[in-house]
Amino acid sequence: MPSFRSKVPPVAELLMICLLVSSVALTAIPVAGQVEQVIGSPDISANIQGNQLEPSEERDVTISLSNAGEVSRSGPQQFVQRVETARNVRVSIDESEIDAPINIKSGTVTLGTLQSGGVSEAVFTVETGEDLEPGSYKLPVDIKYAYTGIVNYEVTQSGYSNIENVDYTEAETKTPRIVVGERPAFSLSDDGASQIHSGGSDYINFSITNTGTQRAEEVTVGLTSQNPAVQFSGGSQSQAQASGGSSQSQTNIYIPELAPDESYNASVRILSSSAPSVDQYSIQASIEYKTPNGLAGSADPITLGGDIQSGERFSIAGVSGSLYVGEDGNVTATVTNTGPRTAIDPVVNIQAADQGLQLQRTSFPIDDLPSGESATVRFPVTVPNDTDSGPYQFGFTVDYEDRTGSQFSSDSLTSEVVIGEERDLFRLENASSTLRAGEEGNVTATITKLRTGVVDDAVIEFQAPATGLEPQRTTYPVGDLTNGESATVRFPVTATESIDAGPYQFGFTVNYEDADGAQVSSKTLNNQLDVGQQQDVFAVTGTNATLTAGASGPVEIRLTNSYDKTLRNINAKAYVDAPVSASSDESYIPVLEPGESATIAFDMSVASGAAARPRPVEMDFQYEEPDGDTVLSDTYQVPLDITEPVDNNGGGGPPLLIIGVLIIGVVAAVGFYVRRKQG
Repeated sequence: MPSFRSKVPPVAELLMICLLVSSVALTAIPVAGQVEQVIGSPDISANIQGNQLEPSEERDVTISLSNAGEVSRSGPQQFVQRVETARNVRVSIDESEIDAPINIKSGTVTLGTLQSGGVSEAVFTVETGEDLEPGSYKLPVDIKYAYTGIVNYEVTQSGYSNIENVDYTEAETKTPRIVVGERPAFSLSDDGASQIHSGGSDYINFSITNTGTQRAEEVTVGLTSQNPAVQFSGGSQSQAQASGGSSQSQTNIYIPELAPDESYNASVRILSSSAPSVDQYSIQASIEYKTPNGLAGSADPITLGGDIQSGERFSIAGVSGSLYVGEDGNVTATVTNTGPRTAIDPVVNIQAADQGLQLQRTSFPIDDLPSGESATVRFPVTVPNDTDSGPYQFGFTVDYEDRTGSQFSSDSLTSEVVIGEERDLFRLENASSTLRAGEEGNVTATITKLRTGVVDDAVIEFQAPATGLEPQRTTYPVGDLTNGESATVRFPVTATESIDAGPYQFGFTVNYEDADGAQVSSKTLNNQLDVGQQQDVFAVTGTNATLTAGASGPVEIRLTNSYDKTLRNINAKAYVDAPVSASSDESYIPVLEPGESATIAFDMSVASGAAARPRPVEMDFQYEEPDGDTVLSDTYQVPLDITEPVDNNGGGGPPLLIIGVLIIGVVAAVGFYVRRKQG
């Protein structure tokens, strides 16, 4: 550490030491012109007034701040008071540091100045959760303020001068405690059906729940009607005189004990006058109890109530009808219980404004209908043939009982249903034709019954449009048809070669018995179908169709399916006339796809001396179509070329014998030459 040599003469040093000793000895005696100090600070503490909280409440909590100022170096009172005083005091509660369901609804509270020995109060609104457990909880109270920590001053003959204040700011947190004690607490909740019906009796159902943290014993719930038109019936009841002289009905419910979170379901019967003076009622519940150690307690009054319903208990909606002239149909509706209680054994009734409409039933019993629930009812209705289409009025009423056995009938609820015009009974669908000129094909269609009405022993009658179209049958029985049921019919028709290809109109009529056994014919259901052009089924060409007169051999024919359908089980039959004969005149092909070809062969002979010229080979084919029908084709022809035999004795070449001798001679000469060369 560096040292410094004093530049003060020794005599001066001695004098300074003496002065220093003298000043230390005289510190307690202010001397004019001497600098003095007062040092201190506020000392703030926080407490909660009435620090008891309960779950599920919102109330004001008062934080008391007291200041016991601290002074480490005293002096004049005015300076002492300054260093002990807290200025611009602000108080807040840090909710984030509270480990409990406690919400602070207030912000920062400004208190201003707090002198030593003084007390100030900051009020905060606190909300507690229902799951707040009993116990002691720290409440973090943040306090911020300003103060003067040091006052420097000089003493003069006339007082103090050169006063200097050294100011500071302080932020500190105090943690006073709040206490949540164990005690019973109560809540009441009804079953959601708080309406009552005027002129009858109803039950009010509700539950009493101990929402506190301590068991309640000997609980008495006193119920008092606040409306003279509503009286309690049965049970322990009495009459009390209310202010103003009106009578109030009372009844009590006794519960031996109720543990925390335990509920007790209660039900009281009430009567309402037929013409109450008000349309609402209220019932006040007061609760008294004892704690497990025998201390009596009471809860704040709780009020139940609702509407006195003097009008309709039901609504009607979704009214619709599947009604058409000349048909049986239904009127459907949805009935909703809009009243407060279950309707017991309800029966929905229907009335038609037009007496010509025939109601097959006029009442529809439904199951008990709780409040707010709905049921669908359906009434069958017959609309006569002479009924005009258009809107018609229907009325609905509901007969029912309540739980006391009282019977009620609702007012009529009206709604409109439209009756439609007469509809077709049958529909023709999926009509198709395989007809071609010169062939036999089929006309196929599906008949569907569209609506209600008896259709027994139905027979479909078929009408072809022109000559040249010859139905092989004209009727097709389909039996009884129910609503929505379909029947497919098929009529074989021969289209002659003379008919022109193109569209033709075919007709279908349904003949049947109705509900009265009468024979009825529907209107004709027409459909346009095409007749195709005449078409060769096969193409035939000879691939090996040449024989020499006096010879025999196979004759091969190439057969091609020129049709647009797959053909199966094709049996070919050949026909020839003298001088040609056939030892095998039949051939078989299992299947030919459209455009596919196959070769068939017949063994044939030509008589000696037959002239060399083409001879006809006629063929027909019996085959099976895709629908299973077997068809015999037209006759096809292929020319068989007959050639002359070779003349062995006439001109045109040497005799065969000479040729043979020459060949033998050549072979012998070659053999002789080979042996000679080898020798």
